[in-house]
Amino acid sequence: VIAEVAGKIESVAPVFEVGGVFQKGEVLVRIDRSDYETALSAARADVARARLRLAEEEALAEQAMRDWNKLGAGEASDLVLRQPQLAEVRAAAEAAKAALALARKNLERTEVRAPYDGIVKEKFVDVGQFVTGLSGNALAVIYAIDFAEIRLPINDHELAFLNVTGFNGEKPSEENRPAVVLKAEFGGKAQQWEGVVDRTEGLIDARSRLVYIVAQVEDPYRMKTPGVGSPLPMGLFVEAEIEGKVIHDIFLLPRSALIDGDRMLV
Repeated sequence: VIAEVAGKIESVAPVFEVGGVFQKGEVLVRIDRSDYETALSAARADVARARLRLAEEEALAEQAMRDWNKLGAGEASDLVLRQPQLAEVRAAAEAAKAALALARKNLERTEVRAPYDGIVKEKFVDVGQFVTGLSGNALAVIYAIDFAEIRLPINDHELAFLNVTGFNGEKPSEENRPAVVLKAEFGGKAQQWEGVVDRTEGLIDARSRLVYIVAQVEDPYRMKTPGVGSPLPMGLFVEAEIEGKVIHDIFLLPRSALIDGDRMLV
């Protein structure tokens, strides 16, 4: 999270701390807005002056047209009819409007709002510090908690038993998303979480020769269902059981019927 305007931090939200959970649209940091309120007032005055100048120039242009129609001969030039002057003040009026819109936006940017439901991972500033805007220091590192993504390494042999697609960049349909059960020791207990395979990354790791599929778990911190199950914290290592393909016409053979692992005695 980086401030889009410069200024002194006036206040921070109570949740603006490492581990703090926030809602989308919640104000995390407030920057001193006095300079931006002044800039907004100045921009409004500039718009008023530009409108007045435009009205005057439009009246002069109309008068020039009437005078030419009465006294002139032939076709009048744009300069005589004050068209360049009119174009200039119209452009100045549009520029004043744009400056006013920017001043309003900068005033809004003094309140740094959460872009989504999330949690604070790292915090770098506090009340009283000065931030320098986009080219300066970051305020915090946050991440979303509406769902969690888990990268699962799969080798080519295991991939043959899974109903996953996505090597052409397409996501699987809802009915073709295999279920995933994640397991780990957390809080001194064996925990598990349910999710689905969302996609395949579509690349083979050059070093490990593994393919990564991405599983998703909705509401990992149980914000929507408090008290139901254990949260799935970011950074936890888990083991995954992935629902495989349903294969028909399968026969069970005794191990003694196999030779060299892939041939069968008949």
